[in-house]
Amino acid sequence: MKTNANVYVVKRSHAFKGQQLRLPGHRQQQDLKSIKLLAGDGNYTKVFLLDATHPLMVSHSLKFFADQLPGFIRVSRGTLLNPNVIRKVILVHSKLMKLELTTGEFITASRRRISTVLEQLSLPPLKATEESPLGNGINEYSVNGLLDRRA
Repeated sequence: MKTNANVYVVKRSHAFKGQQLRLPGHRQQQDLKSIKLLAGDGNYTKVFLLDATHPLMVSHSLKFFADQLPGFIRVSRGTLLNPNVIRKVILVHSKLMKLELTTGEFITASRRRISTVLEQLSLPPLKATEESPLGNGINEYSVNGLLDRRA
């Protein structure tokens, strides 16, 4: 089965080199490059680290961290994502976008935030082919290192 997929490789714009975040209630500061994502849970936030098996729980809302981390991307109401952990951006159809992380996990972006996520990643707007949301018309972006487009 042949798919009409667009694959883009883009430059990473967020280095986060040496930047740290102090998590309230925790003694150690965390490097921003070691944070995979933050997930809101009411007035609490779970901080998922790349090298940890369990998330850190912090008694502040996700908005508190969104204001402190302008380089992170709000992919849905409850998820703030480090752009450096995104491997691929896949638009299944016009209202469904999945982000593949470097860890192999998939995060689904909110329907209303698709255009904002693409803009923050410096990717052009996507238009899914009208074929089928079951996989025939998948557009795919690959986020790695250098700017390159393959048709």
